[in-house]
Amino acid sequence: MLQDLTIEQLGKSSRRSAFVGILGLVMLVSSIIVGGLELRAVNNRILVEGRILEETKKEKAELQRERDNLKDRNVDLQGELTTISAKATSKMVEATRPVEPRAFNEERLLSLVAGKRQEALRLAFQLKDREPAIEFVWGGKNPDIDHGFDSSGLVAFILNKVGLISKPETYWSGRLFGHFANKDSKRQRIEDLEPGDLVFYRDEGYVLFYLGDSHCIGIFDKIAVVPTPSDLGKGEYVKINYEPK
Repeated sequence: MLQDLTIEQLGKSSRRSAFVGILGLVMLVSSIIVGGLELRAVNNRILVEGRILEETKKEKAELQRERDNLKDRNVDLQGELTTISAKATSKMVEATRPVEPRAFNEERLLSLVAGKRQEALRLAFQLKDREPAIEFVWGGKNPDIDHGFDSSGLVAFILNKVGLISKPETYWSGRLFGHFANKDSKRQRIEDLEPGDLVFYRDEGYVLFYLGDSHCIGIFDKIAVVPTPSDLGKGEYVKINYEPK
């Protein structure tokens, strides 16, 4: 009977061991499967991140190409702007010849005006006579900073010095016209102007100080007194109130 119990116990023990072994095998297989799934997930993530990185590189390269194209376009536009400026300047220079000093009596003109109008014209003549000569510079607003003037820069600089405008660097020909012109400006005749009033050639982007006797002062290749240009189209004449109340 003892022998029968021992055999029965051994059978139970064997079955228990087999169950434990199978369970362990199942857990091992499960671990392998889970590990495989995790490895696959990691591989998929690596592939996705790789594709994202590749797409990012492509996007970065495309953005760099666009940036280079914009830089090239900017250079082209600056070149076109310089060409337009040079053509306008050349046209103005060809259309006008500086008057010999003896042909225009500056001191006589200054004796006919007074106050800020006289100050403005005196400063214009002083800038004309500065040595070395102040030259035309596209966008120039201050000869000591920009090494020259463009036409609106010269006019705005002088009007600022006599207190008619502030921040002269923000004025160009169109803004000067808008600031000083009124509804009657286009109907003004040159005979209605006084020395120190303005003559605009807006198609060319030029503005000059009127001096009288059909002469003006402005900057071309340099500051000069010139006959009022007649072949640039009809100028628009703007009277300036130098003594606003």
